[in-house]
Amino acid sequence: MASHMLLVGNDPAARQFVEEAAAKHGFPCRVIGRGGALGADLVKNSNDRPALIILDLDMTDTDSLTLLRKVRQLGPAPIVVLSSTGLAHLGNQALQEGACDYLSKPLTAERVDVSMRNALKISVLEEEVARLKRQAEGKLAWSDIVAISPEMQRALSLAKRAADLDIPVLIEGERGTGRELFARAIHAESGHAGKPFIVIDCGEPGVPAQEKPAHALSEAKWADAAGGALFIKEIGELGPENQELVVQFMTRQRKGAPGSEEAKVRLIGSSSLDLIERVKNGQFREDLYYLINVFPIWIPPLRDRPDDLAHLVRHCLARFAAEEGKRIASIHPRALMLLRAYAWPGNVRQLENAIYRAVILADGDQLRVDDLPQIAAHVQGFSVPVPAAPPPRFREPYRGPAMIGSPLMVTVPSPHLPANAPLGIAALTEAGEIRSLTDIEADLIRLALGHYRGHITEVARRLGIGRSTLYRKMREFGLDLRHNSV
Repeated sequence: MASHMLLVGNDPAARQFVEEAAAKHGFPCRVIGRGGALGADLVKNSNDRPALIILDLDMTDTDSLTLLRKVRQLGPAPIVVLSSTGLAHLGNQALQEGACDYLSKPLTAERVDVSMRNALKISVLEEEVARLKRQAEGKLAWSDIVAISPEMQRALSLAKRAADLDIPVLIEGERGTGRELFARAIHAESGHAGKPFIVIDCGEPGVPAQEKPAHALSEAKWADAAGGALFIKEIGELGPENQELVVQFMTRQRKGAPGSEEAKVRLIGSSSLDLIERVKNGQFREDLYYLINVFPIWIPPLRDRPDDLAHLVRHCLARFAAEEGKRIASIHPRALMLLRAYAWPGNVRQLENAIYRAVILADGDQLRVDDLPQIAAHVQGFSVPVPAAPPPRFREPYRGPAMIGSPLMVTVPSPHLPANAPLGIAALTEAGEIRSLTDIEADLIRLALGHYRGHITEVARRLGIGRSTLYRKMREFGLDLRHNSV
């Protein structure tokens, strides 16, 4: 995974802008001052691929476009080119050669930051699209697996050996550790690459093994996987009928069943259960266990490989920030400390969900502990303050008839009623049902006419309607003027 940005150039001012912008996005910036140094320094080291390359075309020791083509050998990293104002034609040529953006000098911090952010976003999304495409085409590679810790390096080494061997593979480990990713990479790097990769998931939660459908492992499924691989997820949860079918298929294939070499199917199984214990308890056939346990690979849980966590976090952060259009460049050291201290019972899948939620919640340009409240709640020494709920507003309950007003009744002075007598509009009928809007509207106009003593202009103004509309509604409701209609 890319861990730095690369600046190819010897302009001190450009270097300052680029280094500051790179730091904002959480990347250190490596600088190469002369184009010729690129050859043996970085091209040969694929693990040192930069996340973004800034190329200054004003360098004089080599042809600019030749330099660009040499830089492109570093891999699929996006390239932003810089040049002086008078050399705009070079920038246009560079864009035609594959650069993603062109910045004209003199630079500004804002322009460099925007260009860098857009380039990184495009890079992350293109990388994710490419990964999904490789997965769909059965072409996942070892580089798609984050393996920094010794435990994962050992698992990856075993997987590479398994890819070269045409034998059954059993991938064991907890749920969410990436067993299917390993299975797809083994298939993609094997002699079966490009052939079908059929997945059967037997780990349906809440369904007892004896109730899982036997047709899940029918002849048709094996026919679909002919020449390729059949991946059975949670093979330990197969019911007795399905276990019998797998034994039959594998035994027939071992004995050289009728059919061409192309019809052979490689079986890859995964399990989060202790299969030996299930064999002892009579829940899993012993002969099937030995048929599939030819080349076992154990994938350690995330809590046992903390060295991988920081790289996984950075990968997830870059991916989700780009997808959501958020400017989140890095994770605060204390937040990373929190993630390292958590047990991660759901492993990598849970980590991805936690980072995605944090990206959605984050307001700044850095993930902090406050953005991970659900994780902080389970780790001693970390807490996220939750603001107290506002106190409830006490309101004296109204025990009279339901009326429209504030809170439930409107009181207005009237020369025809005693002082302080309530004057309102009933909201409920005598039967306790809500009155219609037409009836309430008629009462409101009647109330307004009485209150303003029949002054039509004032009544219309207070009701927010025109005089003609008021006259029309009065005719509809059968209301007569008893005061001056001014």
